[in-house]
Amino acid sequence: MLTVMSLPEPRLFQVRL
Repeated sequence: MLTVMSLPEPRLFQVRL
């Protein structure tokens, strides 16, 4: 979850999940 904030794009966060 914290990785999402670290990333500049929220879309990348979904891909990580």
